[in-house]
Amino acid sequence: MSIKRRRAIAGLVFISPFVIGFLLFCLYPLVQSIVFTFNQLRVTSNGYELEFIRWENYRRALLVDTAFMPTFTGTIAQTLTELPLILVFSFLAAALLNQKFRGRAMARMIFFLPVIITSGVLTRLEEVDYATGLVDQTLQEMRQMGTLGIAARQFMMAMRLPQDLLNYVAFAVDRIPQIVSASGIPILIFLAGLQSIPQSYYEASDIEGATSWESFWKITFPLITPLLPTNIVYVMIDSFTAPTNGVIRLVEANMWSGAGFGGSLAMAWMYFAAVALVLALSLKLVSKHVFYQQ
Repeated sequence: MSIKRRRAIAGLVFISPFVIGFLLFCLYPLVQSIVFTFNQLRVTSNGYELEFIRWENYRRALLVDTAFMPTFTGTIAQTLTELPLILVFSFLAAALLNQKFRGRAMARMIFFLPVIITSGVLTRLEEVDYATGLVDQTLQEMRQMGTLGIAARQFMMAMRLPQDLLNYVAFAVDRIPQIVSASGIPILIFLAGLQSIPQSYYEASDIEGATSWESFWKITFPLITPLLPTNIVYVMIDSFTAPTNGVIRLVEANMWSGAGFGGSLAMAWMYFAAVALVLALSLKLVSKHVFYQQ
């Protein structure tokens, strides 16, 4: 047996646990879930029975269920609205943390702390609050009172800013906790990108007499754009699969009641297709403006 063939066999043996696990625990359940969307599932004493109903589950989700479409469109709209806010905040925070100042390590830890915390206790608290609605009710009352503040609103209105911009700023202020919580990983990615920029570029720009503003737009921003697609993918997937995501909650609620198992899976697959489409369009739009250093 040749060395090349032995290496090929060794490689196949090495990846065989992943291949077997993928086929049994990922691909097979995915295909089975697609089959369930075209059937009415009934649980019996011997397991379950399937009744083929074609596209009925999809029709019910789109045309009969009164909660799916508003939740579906609202979730996607909210994610697309929050995405620029999270990216801008993450980049500004990373640029700040990249500077040399006393207590920089502590500041970096504080910004990354939400990622560690939300992986455990707070995730469970969010799940419980989704059922009780206590925090959401409090936030709604704060919004009615005007979180942005009367003075700030009057100042912005005096500047004759468009109402849509004013509403967007108010939305950003109301979502500050969620934005900060979702910015931990993007900050880390942007910070790694900023630290990878050669210092000689800035030294050359200083010699040429460039200002800090010019250095930012000519050096920092172009060289950091390759990380935008990575952060967009992370932020969108994190938002679309969050424990408090409305569509995810609706699918779980309909799993054993309402639309049934097949209907809930039909909702899930339509949601997956929409997320994939939005993600692909976002990456295609952003990739046109990404600068890759040769």
